[in-house]
Amino acid sequence: MNELIKIADKIHDVLSCILIKYNKGMPLTELEEDILSELYMCSEEKNLSSIDELPIEENKYIKQLIMTKQTAKAGKPEEKVKKLNLHAEVKNVSGESFTTGDEAYFEVKKFIENKATLDFIYTFCTKKASERKLTIKDVLKGAILGDDKDKTANEKYDLYKLVIKIEREEGEFTTSEKDLIKKAVGKVWNIEVTGFVWNFIDSL
Repeated sequence: MNELIKIADKIHDVLSCILIKYNKGMPLTELEEDILSELYMCSEEKNLSSIDELPIEENKYIKQLIMTKQTAKAGKPEEKVKKLNLHAEVKNVSGESFTTGDEAYFEVKKFIENKATLDFIYTFCTKKASERKLTIKDVLKGAILGDDKDKTANEKYDLYKLVIKIEREEGEFTTSEKDLIKKAVGKVWNIEVTGFVWNFIDSL
């Protein structure tokens, strides 16, 4: 009788381990798969009928394992990444839209620092002034990319990742990102653009 108890205990131990591994999505060994195959074939051939006839209470633990595995297989619906809408036109206090030419001043500053000629700067400004309307995205990218003074390598990389986020318009801005953006906009842009964009950022 003791030998039978040992056999039953080993079967219980082995099958429990297989169930736990299966539930966790862990790969089964070849031997464990063979054991399951043998049990399945025995069941199909009605060689386990004596076990089926045993009166037992519902095994809630195993039922829970099965339900958990089925839920995992079904999978959760994919969560949609929240999109940022940064295409709003930036307007001055009179309600008129700025153009992308208005972002040129910090680029002109760099041209001057690099000793560009007046003719080159004039041509650049003329072209910029005729471009499309200035959007929130333009302002944010221009501010982050233009605020590179006294930044460490790590800070520059963090700013780069933020610009990518702005470009893709995916996710939400964290509180620290909002603060960083507002400071950069205030450094690079004029009062009207800064005020408009700060209000926009605070509304997100």
